[in-house]
Amino acid sequence: MKKTVWGTQVAILWSVVMGGVTLLAGCGGGEPTEQEIRQAIDESVMQTNQEIKQRVGSLFNDEMLIKINSLKRLGCINVKINTYQCNVELDVTPPQGGNKKETVVLVFIRKHDGWKIIK
Repeated sequence: MKKTVWGTQVAILWSVVMGGVTLLAGCGGGEPTEQEIRQAIDESVMQTNQEIKQRVGSLFNDEMLIKINSLKRLGCINVKINTYQCNVELDVTPPQGGNKKETVVLVFIRKHDGWKIIK
């Protein structure tokens, strides 16, 4: 069977397109998962709790810590490259005590070491 120039060009184009799709699928693109959101929030809360400990000093006790009891990712929208605005339902125990459940809007950016909250 003789290949035409047109047939060869189509075959090359198809290979390039399919190769690009494979690369995109493998790069882990897209919005943050609930697990990635949890990790980013946990890192942020841990940093905030460290700041509380430093400010309070010897008066510090565990009741002053912020605790994330649960979270649920409700949805995310892309706002820029590697940046997503997400609605997250949080159940938090603030330093004053008691539980506070609310829906918050947080912005996440993908860094080389994972998702981070933009403050």
